[in-house]
Amino acid sequence: MSRVLPKPKEGEEDATGKDTGIPTTAVNVPQILSPVMAATLLSVTDNSYTALFIVSGAFVLVGWFLVLQIMSVR
Repeated sequence: MSRVLPKPKEGEEDATGKDTGIPTTAVNVPQILSPVMAATLLSVTDNSYTALFIVSGAFVLVGWFLVLQIMSVR
């Protein structure tokens, strides 16, 4: 994560700790919410694991596309 952060300007302190808080939250919140979302999806679809894997695959593709956008900044 620290490789895509902007370099501090002259005279500014390195804000790496502050700037990594948002990306760390972006990593941890899905880890907290995904079991709840999976359980909800399974209960709504009458325990259809096919639907669970299709939705999970869609989230992976969206995440892959968003990561590609970040890597292009480098």
